[in-house]
Amino acid sequence: MSVIVIGLVLGVLALMPSIRLGDTLEAWLSAPSSFGWLSFDLVFIVLMTVWVQRCRCISKALIICACGLVIGLLFVLRSMMAYVQFEQHTISQSHTVTAITDVSEISDSIYDPVSESAYRQKVTITDIRPTNRPQATNATISANPFGEISESVASDAIELPNSMNVLLSASPRRDQNNPALAQLNNLIPNTSAKLTLLIEPISTQKSASGFDSNVWLRTRDIHATARVLSVDQIESADDYRISTRLQGLRQRLRAHFYEDWHDYDIFNQQARAVTLSLLTGDRSLISRQTKDLYQLAGISHLLAISGMHVLFLALILAGLTSWLLDKFPKVYGAVSRKQIRLIIMVAASLIYATFTGFDVPAVRTVYMLGAVALARYFVLPVSNLSLLFIVALIMTWLDPYVLWQAGFWLSFVAVLLLMRYESTPIQEVTTATRIWQKAKSATALQLWLFIGMLPVSILFFGKVSLWGVLVNLFAIGLFGSIILPINLLAGVIYAISPSLADGLWSLSSWILLKLHTALEFGLVGDSWLYVPFGMLGLVLAVLAILPMLSKALPKSAAIIPLSVLLMLLMNGHFYTPKDAKPTAKVIKTDNQALQVVLIQHQSHSWLLLADFGIKSLPDGQIDVLIDELKRLGVRNLTGVVAQNSGQALTKLTAAIHARLPIERYWRAGQGVLKLANVIDEPCQAGQIHQYDGVSIRMLTGWQQINDVAVWDCAIEISSELGFNIDQPMEAESDELLPSDIKQIIVNAATHEDVWHLWRLLCVDMDIMPRPEAGASLWLSHAFAKDDADVMVDFEATLWRAR
Repeated sequence: MSVIVIGLVLGVLALMPSIRLGDTLEAWLSAPSSFGWLSFDLVFIVLMTVWVQRCRCISKALIICACGLVIGLLFVLRSMMAYVQFEQHTISQSHTVTAITDVSEISDSIYDPVSESAYRQKVTITDIRPTNRPQATNATISANPFGEISESVASDAIELPNSMNVLLSASPRRDQNNPALAQLNNLIPNTSAKLTLLIEPISTQKSASGFDSNVWLRTRDIHATARVLSVDQIESADDYRISTRLQGLRQRLRAHFYEDWHDYDIFNQQARAVTLSLLTGDRSLISRQTKDLYQLAGISHLLAISGMHVLFLALILAGLTSWLLDKFPKVYGAVSRKQIRLIIMVAASLIYATFTGFDVPAVRTVYMLGAVALARYFVLPVSNLSLLFIVALIMTWLDPYVLWQAGFWLSFVAVLLLMRYESTPIQEVTTATRIWQKAKSATALQLWLFIGMLPVSILFFGKVSLWGVLVNLFAIGLFGSIILPINLLAGVIYAISPSLADGLWSLSSWILLKLHTALEFGLVGDSWLYVPFGMLGLVLAVLAILPMLSKALPKSAAIIPLSVLLMLLMNGHFYTPKDAKPTAKVIKTDNQALQVVLIQHQSHSWLLLADFGIKSLPDGQIDVLIDELKRLGVRNLTGVVAQNSGQALTKLTAAIHARLPIERYWRAGQGVLKLANVIDEPCQAGQIHQYDGVSIRMLTGWQQINDVAVWDCAIEISSELGFNIDQPMEAESDELLPSDIKQIIVNAATHEDVWHLWRLLCVDMDIMPRPEAGASLWLSHAFAKDDADVMVDFEATLWRAR
């Protein structure tokens, strides 16, 4: 039942953007009282279902099925309500506005010009008023955010929501000419300010890494992004809610850890940053490199506030309370010790979860503790597994978008796996044998969790670190038995003795520093597991794991999906038909000026790189590209072609070579890149490489001419078998892609002189093999210089890579 309901909710949320609701239904769903009525109906139906199960009815099964259908319908309506109410606060285009900002939680990151750390903060804005400034692009506003008034913008005609949740952003690198933005660090919980913002609708495009900002922002109830243009005076607000007060305490702890921050070296900074994260869930001080290190080690889950953190603090406080109440034994005459401890644990977990930002794993722990407490108090015949599914449904009812969070699935699947794990009891044996049995049990548990979590991890992150199996064996014990208790104990005594708390936090940071050093030196090699066989393989992996989770299914039921999965892997890696067509794929990147084309055939892979004005190429974008190549099954590259000269492609090629073997490197221009065991050749017109019916020819590129305008290298790829276009590209016209493509011209010209010179030198088209009419594809970038006459000569269809 729970699985069906969750599937319905996911389906409704996915289909809602394409569904047109009637005005009456939409008005009812958007009404504030609708949630209360739906919740009342749900409770009534659930109670009726429980009553029917316990009574003797003639049509008992039929009534239960009908109640199940009604419950499913109520969840569908709740999902539609969540979508409609969210859309009421969204915008369809960018606006420059002034607004009052109310801050109720700490920022995601800190504005720091020294480390060039960008500022990011979720806030609620009210009194939203459009200005008369033009709705400019980011570049225009960066150059002149307070430009002349545009009479073409009628601010009175703009309709904006009364209030919105937005994600503020400001970058020291981008906004270096605006020193007033340093005040943003003073936007702490229980403050407000009047800001000038450029608010923009949420993008529905996924990044090259697969990150979906639309999904992530919706799960945080954020309706738009907002770039800060100016900050007026920041004032204290009168918000006396407990949650805001707790966020204020969280902010003070951040300020305490941030004191003299720049006096520490980067290694001690990150040890202190992780210490703060383990205490409050505040990851604002953790660098990208540290997050990548934890991800490579497979222990990034330890940085999040999980049930382990909540339970530890709850147990500490419950133990202290019991110790105090033992001095007053008469109390136990009214309430038992177990009930008192359980009440303290539930209350402490609720307060701590609110303090740390109410992340999904912490919320799940709070609800589970509450459900267990109620089940024990009322002596309900409910198993822990049933309580887990009930908690999942409650969280889904309160916020359907929680199903889009990776933390929801990782948290519940991990608990489910732990519940279903069958450990072997340790016998009364010698100490050495007992230690060996415990080590085997811990290893078996880690393998069980790794295999069980594999489909979910691959689905959300695209890759899994194999180091995680080994590192988690000692890391979970280190964090759970040493680092975490020290951290939480220091947090409890911080109000009484700050100096003693600092000593404990220093000890925790020292242990983390040693751990980071060991991980950096110990984690070597490429340990990422990628799944290149797509969604079918993922489904098969899930089917293989289901018999391990359900006692109703025999373990032998996993043989069939595992066998099919093994055949897929063998077919993809060890066997490719000789008559298979080459595949051409345009790889998406987050850099609009970078074009990446991958040609794959048999065991050969060619990577074509073009630079159309790359200003910077961060390491993160390079890592995303290499990860995508590995997901596509590329283990080595037959060749890399840098179609333009410049440092950006040189840096990119060197980074790729560090992680993937490259056989040959063709480069445009007069530069030289020395790579070990790589054939380095200039990319010049007339150069050709042939293998297995595929021909790669350089059409342009004359580095012997001392003019950068004619160095760009256009490439012609021909195949007798034709090509498969793996990813649709943006058509220049409504003309369909030719069904039998046998020639692809990848244009990388940044100057018109390239094709002018080609027409002068290559006028004799008879020297070039001509494919059938309409079988040529002219692949070009939006920033590339195309030549219509040359395209006519090739009889090629124009398609844009972007």
